[in-house]
Amino acid sequence: MAHIRGLGPPNPHYPKRGKKNLGPYKITVKRKGWDDRFFTRDTLAAAEKCALHAEEDLDNGIDPYDRYKQKHSADTTTLEAFAELWLAAHFHEPSTRYNAELTVAKHILPVFGTRELTDGQHRIRPMEIDAWLGRLRRDRVPKTGRPLANATIRKIFGHLDGLLTAAVLEGHLAKNPCVGIVPPRVPKRPKVRPGHILTPAQVIAIAEVIQRPRKGAKPGAPVLERRRRFAILVIVLAWSGCRPEELRGLRRDEVHPLRRPAPTLTVVEPVKRGLVANPTENGPKTELYHGSPKSDAGQRDVELIQPVWLLIAELMANKRRYVFGTRNQTPFQAPDFQEIWDEAVTSLGHPEWRPYDLRRSHATWLKRAPRRALQERLGHEPQDVTDLYQDVEPEDRAEILTVLNRLWKEGQAGAALVAAAAAQ
Repeated sequence: MAHIRGLGPPNPHYPKRGKKNLGPYKITVKRKGWDDRFFTRDTLAAAEKCALHAEEDLDNGIDPYDRYKQKHSADTTTLEAFAELWLAAHFHEPSTRYNAELTVAKHILPVFGTRELTDGQHRIRPMEIDAWLGRLRRDRVPKTGRPLANATIRKIFGHLDGLLTAAVLEGHLAKNPCVGIVPPRVPKRPKVRPGHILTPAQVIAIAEVIQRPRKGAKPGAPVLERRRRFAILVIVLAWSGCRPEELRGLRRDEVHPLRRPAPTLTVVEPVKRGLVANPTENGPKTELYHGSPKSDAGQRDVELIQPVWLLIAELMANKRRYVFGTRNQTPFQAPDFQEIWDEAVTSLGHPEWRPYDLRRSHATWLKRAPRRALQERLGHEPQDVTDLYQDVEPEDRAEILTVLNRLWKEGQAGAALVAAAAAQ
């Protein structure tokens, strides 16, 4: 247990900002026996931040002082050096930290990275930040030929604002130069890319095209096996409503064929991409890992209809660690699936279709099912208080399986018509 205790009036060697209770603070972490650990911080905010994770850090062999290492205003440091410490302390989810590092490295460090965090003549001024935001709104991105979206610019500005706020708390700056600057406004209801709702027949047609080898090609057994695996993945995505990253990390022990009233998938930890903990000089900088779901509701059981379960059982006969994994006992690579998907939907005349449209289609197919049961199946948090008063009965889940069985039969009957129409 970590305890915080003030050590009296401010020390003259620590920064003074004219506020009360900014003297040094001592954090005591009680350990077994007499092995207590002590750390000090010069602000209450920094002490609370250290105490929050101190005991957990010590259990994992991390020194909290090194993790939240503090540089005082007397020691000049650049924004780039401070950003490295801030990213390590502020973002604990690897995938979130990876995305934040990319944003900071691409948009913030090239402009402000070499600037010193100081209140002197060479400080970062609000007008510079305002001009930088103007350039972000005006300059066109080479890849798209358009400027960045307002939501993206707000995200970039938020990282700079958070970084400079931390610099104020650590004593490098007296005031955050981002205060008073208004980033571009985002509409309350931002425009979302319209989803494409596929019919059951179109889904099965996509799976059949994926399974077929390219015209004129003579693929070997590994290529045919991979195409069959991705074809089954398309079917399971559409008839389970799971996210692609959730099935990407689906392990054998998370499939329960003997559960009643139907076989079940247990969605626990989706696969994400984050930074390597201890990267080597020439080794990869990122790696796949099992992360937390988007919300508590993301951990759920998804019941399957019998035809879909039989397809999964076909893959489980390979006795691999991951149901949709590779022969190397690792999750499949998302670009590999995306490449085969793009090839299939383009051949059907619909290059605008995306894998996530399968989840939207699933939700649309079941729009007449009990709303609370559908939210539970999709892993969404309840949207209003009314949903909290509805219980999911076994009859509600049975109704979902009945609808999916009917759609399966309709899809099997119409898949040939979809393929014939695309060939004309």
